[in-house]
This record gives sequence, structure tokens and C-alpha cells, in this order.
Amino acid sequence: TSIMQRAGAGTDEVRDLRETPEEWLAVTFHELHGVLSSFDGSMAVSCVLGLIEENSGLMHSFNAEHPFPILYRGGACSFLGEEQRLYKLGMPQSFDQATGFVDQYQLEAGDVLVIGSDGKDDLRVSAEDGEDYIRHDEERILGICEAAGGELAAIVEGVEAAGEITDDL
Repeated sequence: TSIMQRAGAGTDEVRDLRETPEEWLAVTFHELHGVLSSFDGSMAVSCVLGLIEENSGLMHSFNAEHPFPILYRGGACSFLGEEQRLYKLGMPQSFDQATGFVDQYQLEAGDVLVIGSDGKDDLRVSAEDGEDYIRHDEERILGICEAAGGELAAIVEGVEAAGEITDDL
């Protein structure tokens, strides 16, 4: 039975819907980590997982060694959660981080969240001598998102214009 199915109706293992978002995320983290831990560190997953309260805009989330989410607000972009504290799910060190890892961010009307893989940062470009190389630049995406006005299609176009995509986006 999947985590999401248990959170809803129709199963024998329905989770207590009175859990706080922090509790739900912590339980979900431990459940996913437990499955991946059975591979003794040979299989690990990076992820950002979050819940947004529709009425208030309060976001609860954790980042397990995934590229930082980007907040586009009022024409400017910034990374969320640069103080990341979690290793990838499935890594032995992750289990030691059992409490206090769920972050909160207050989102506002008009905010845009951009969450993607590191494929947006690792682009093939040509050097002046004509040789190709992979340019890794985590900061470039902020300017691309700002120039795109937070619009997904324009962000993809901006990434493609900055170099050849060599990985998932």
C-alpha cells in the first residue's frame, strides 16, 4: 500500500489525518528511508517533499540532498533551505537525523516554486578552443528563472539557451 493511499480513505491502514504536517512528513521520511536502508547504502534517493496548507500558504518540507527549491517572488529568485541538513534517503547517516528536519516557509499569493534536478545546472558548453565541457553552475538558474518571470516553458527555454542539457531537467 502506498504512502499516499494510506493518507486517504479506502484502506485498512488509513493514517491519522489529525497528524500535523511535520508529523506526517517525519513519518513519511522514516518510512521511505527504511525501505531504501535495506540496500545498505547502495541505493539512495535525493528528494524534496512538502505539503502546502492551501488556506494559509504555509509550506512544510524537507530536502534530502536534492538541489535547492527556488522561490520566485516579486520578480526575484532565491534558494529555499540552503541550510539543508539531510543526507539522501537510504544513507546510513540519514537515520541519525530523526527530528527537527522539517522546514517551514510562508508562501504568498503569486509566489512560484521551481523544483528540479541538477540537470538544470550541468550543461554542455563549448570552450574558446572548441572543446566541449560540462559547466556546473548552481547559481545560473536563479537568473534564468528571473528572466523567465517564473514561467516554466520560458525557464526550460532559458536553460536550453545556456547550454546543451545532458541530464534530466
